[in-house]
Amino acid sequence: MKDFNKIILFLLSILYLFLTSNNCYALPSFARQTGMSCNDCHTVFPALTPAGRDFKLGGYTQSKSNTLYETLPPIAAGVALGYTVSKGLTNGIAPYNAANRGTDALDLPSGVALYYAGRVYGPVGAWIEVDYDGIGNAFSLGMLDIRFAETTKISDKPFTYGITINNMPTMEDPWNSSAMWGFPYLTSPVASASTISSMIDGGFMGQLGGFGAYGYWNDTIYLALSVYRTTLNGITEPFGAGMTTTTVVSGAVPYWRLAINQKFDKDQTFMIGTYGTVASIYPLGASSGATDMYTDIAVDTQYQYISDPHIITLMATWIHETQSLDATFRAGGASNNSDNLNTFKVNLGYYNRSKIGTIGGTVGYFSTTGTADSLMYGNGVGMAGMKMQGSSPNNNGFISEIDYLPLKNIKIAVQYVAYNQSNNYLYFYGRIMF
Repeated sequence: MKDFNKIILFLLSILYLFLTSNNCYALPSFARQTGMSCNDCHTVFPALTPAGRDFKLGGYTQSKSNTLYETLPPIAAGVALGYTVSKGLTNGIAPYNAANRGTDALDLPSGVALYYAGRVYGPVGAWIEVDYDGIGNAFSLGMLDIRFAETTKISDKPFTYGITINNMPTMEDPWNSSAMWGFPYLTSPVASASTISSMIDGGFMGQLGGFGAYGYWNDTIYLALSVYRTTLNGITEPFGAGMTTTTVVSGAVPYWRLAINQKFDKDQTFMIGTYGTVASIYPLGASSGATDMYTDIAVDTQYQYISDPHIITLMATWIHETQSLDATFRAGGASNNSDNLNTFKVNLGYYNRSKIGTIGGTVGYFSTTGTADSLMYGNGVGMAGMKMQGSSPNNNGFISEIDYLPLKNIKIAVQYVAYNQSNNYLYFYGRIMF
């Protein structure tokens, strides 16, 4: 009866969001600025269409207004509600632990976000997000991307170029196959996971700040170069506001991105690319002395078919990480002075747009393999406190999600994650942007 009451409360909360929303946009500040529907820029938010990628690369400045700035500030907000069912709600985030929560958790809300998202002045635009974590009861700076962008011509072909200030490698990327924007777009904040991840695939979240430049020629060739430093101190400290800096880097962290995009016709696009970083990182708990070197090199691809009412998206990425663990090895924290980690993800999504909304889903497979290291993984806890079994980071599994969008700014979803080496979980969530 207790679980049934929680499900009823979750469904009533979703119904409330549905009845109190009269907008039809994924991020209303962008919609007010451009006069376009969210379907023009998103397949199912936050995944982007070609038009959405152009809007992002253009610095979020496209506008229906002829003025240099928006009359109404581009402010928006979002709320997420969640209900998780799993045997593994033991990740230590109070009050979600085995002693007082058991196998399920209701989060109302699990998170709230406030956005300044749109044109600032002329060719300068921004996506600035401030998050409230309903689980940890804390505020933090979420995603930040401030841009200057313009378009000219090279060889009589359009060339968009710009400068970005942001707080994570891959943040500036316009494709959803790279690490920051990949599927799943939302996961349970309370379910324990066991997959070790590479630094570029989440290890730098809230830990870096930096700037870079990019160019996109003829909707075909995209090149970006950026440089980051730690948010522990100095000029980049504000980029980690509200976050604890646990991954402290020494010196600069370069990030590169190259992508080749091809439009087959008005309905189909295909991209193949590469991205990566090289980071010198102090062992956990240290901010000076010897460091470990992490080199991440990734290959990714994305195919999209968008033709009303059908949407098909196929995405894949493979990341190889070389870990030179000289500092950790000498300190007795690793069995080897060099380890490798490989991550592979592939996802296929289908959605149908109809008079009653958009419905569909995505299925995916993920795999992590790497060098066995009894000291790194054998104590049952790997990087970022994730639970492991044995002395290997190896793990794989499947993820599936069914989505229904009765309005373009409301998503109701059920997600199931099945791990090979840890507790599976079922996650019901609702998300609204207004």
